[in-house]
Amino acid sequence: QNLKRKRSNNTPIEKKEYRQISYRKRKMAAFGDSAFKKRFIDLQKEPIDEQAGVFSRRFVFSLGDQFSDVFQLQEEFKKACQADEGGETLSHAGAANFMQVHGQTRTAQQRRAELKDIDINNDGKVSFLEYLMLHYKVMILKEYFQRRDMEPDVDMTTNGVGVTGVGERLIEELFSVPQGLDPELEKMMDEFSVERAKRLKKIENLEAKVAKGGVAGMAAKNELEQLKAADETEMNAVEARIKAAVKKAVAKTNKELASKQAQAEADEKKKVQDGRNKLAEKIGKFGKRVSQRLSMGRK
Repeated sequence: QNLKRKRSNNTPIEKKEYRQISYRKRKMAAFGDSAFKKRFIDLQKEPIDEQAGVFSRRFVFSLGDQFSDVFQLQEEFKKACQADEGGETLSHAGAANFMQVHGQTRTAQQRRAELKDIDINNDGKVSFLEYLMLHYKVMILKEYFQRRDMEPDVDMTTNGVGVTGVGERLIEELFSVPQGLDPELEKMMDEFSVERAKRLKKIENLEAKVAKGGVAGMAAKNELEQLKAADETEMNAVEARIKAAVKKAVAKTNKELASKQAQAEADEKKKVQDGRNKLAEKIGKFGKRVSQRLSMGRK
């Protein structure tokens, strides 16, 4: 039976659907003061490099071979911040431009709504972490739904464009522990993030000296060329090792999950068979008692 509650287009809302909507509203209200929100806000206060490191480690399996894309976005985000207002955040206008360059085409209304959805601290700015929530929205939501064995209740076919009301889900998933993350792999990713940040800082310093010109500028130019050539080779080697470790970890996790699933199926099969055996045993005992009574009656 339909309830009298209706949508804005005046169509009725089914009772089950209303309960789901009510649950989401209650959860969003509770999220306002949740530990997830506090952790997210605290993490945004960290340098961009740290934000990139936390995100890449958390979603390393979903990112796969593209995990280093996070660090490329990190470099470009820093440059966009300097061109926008300086500092380590973007204004909503600056973030809208950055989204347009690095994502699907959005209307102005869609951009505003999506930016508002992840502006958790309501400061009118967009941190790198908040941007990552938008850039990888669908990837994060897939993990969210898979972890909870849920069917998606939002449109997953538009690469996240126009999808709002999911900010709390994205942040909750960010702080969920990834399954099967090997300590050695985590260490390698930490080192990759730190060394990459050091390298970029050194390049910035050398480029500043080159810009000043003179003898020192020429020396800095030579050092810069050598640094880029040597470091790029070394960073590529580290990245290759991380990719190999990720594939190994994914294969191991899939094998463990398959084993657990097979064991669960075997346990369920045994449970069903045990139930049948007990039922057959009860039927046998009942039949035996009936036979005994019939035999005594004939005597």
